[in-house]
Amino acid sequence: MKKRIISAVLTAAMLGTSVYSVPFVSALTSEGTRTPGIEMWSNPSGTFRRIEGVSFDDLITSFGEGAFVYRYSNNKKAIVVTPEGMTYHFSNSNVWGLSYSVVTMREGTEPPVSEINEKIGAGDDLKVKFYKYADSNEYRFYISGEEYADTVLDILKNDKDVLSIENRQEITEDEFRLEDLYVSTELTEDEFKKQYPSFALSSFEEFGGSLDDDKKEQGYTLGFTFNDYKHTPELYEELLKLDNSGVKYEITPLIAMSSGGYTVAEMAETVYKSSSSDEADVLVGDVDESSTIDVTYITDLSLAIIGDKDLTANQKKSS
Repeated sequence: MKKRIISAVLTAAMLGTSVYSVPFVSALTSEGTRTPGIEMWSNPSGTFRRIEGVSFDDLITSFGEGAFVYRYSNNKKAIVVTPEGMTYHFSNSNVWGLSYSVVTMREGTEPPVSEINEKIGAGDDLKVKFYKYADSNEYRFYISGEEYADTVLDILKNDKDVLSIENRQEITEDEFRLEDLYVSTELTEDEFKKQYPSFALSSFEEFGGSLDDDKKEQGYTLGFTFNDYKHTPELYEELLKLDNSGVKYEITPLIAMSSGGYTVAEMAETVYKSSSSDEADVLVGDVDESSTIDVTYITDLSLAIIGDKDLTANQKKSS
């Protein structure tokens, strides 16, 4: 399976979302509780949706084999485009990138935060805090220092008001759009745009720019900007078409995040996509994918061998 590179540029300003005057809007507030060490939890500003209680892998695979999925940043982030044209960006990193647990308390009770911090010798500098989810009896908590973990969990397990303790991971859903596309092809700009009309592409040159030297060194010949990113089945089909074409390409999506600013993600690869992808079963010898086998395919193969014809991934597999 071919590797792709997706540089995820995380920025709120370029997407027209709110831009904050501070580098990060805290997700914590002390409103709603007077107990030291217990605060209220809320979504970080700008987060589209937070998902808990499922694994990242289960969430991604729930879209089924028909989805077009990119995973990147050590498999902690994913871009999903469904056959219906719906688009999603997910991240399984919580605000601080820390693991956490959630304790459910009996109605009208709170976690024994004072007992815990006294037992581990925290003093006034609380090493364990709890963050209450609004309108629930659930409290999120982090343990600062593995040496305290067993003690904290023992106290909670022996508390008669504790109903359950769960380890959870946080998955956030963010809004995003496709920004730039780099391709390595012998086609001209106009020829390429005609092959992918749903991308609504404009070349860098049309905006007075040009392909960067580093992209040229990587073998890219054309650079485009997505002008009108629409959630359509046609977009999905053209993403599959591009991925199955054998053309080397790189996509840069803009992702609205709570922090504003931007960063560049690591390398990515397509982990699964439609059954029409290069992982699909194909009919051996069916070079033009017409479901029949004909001696005229020898011509297609001959042209491909001498480099005068490009074959898709499925065509190469059937050949």
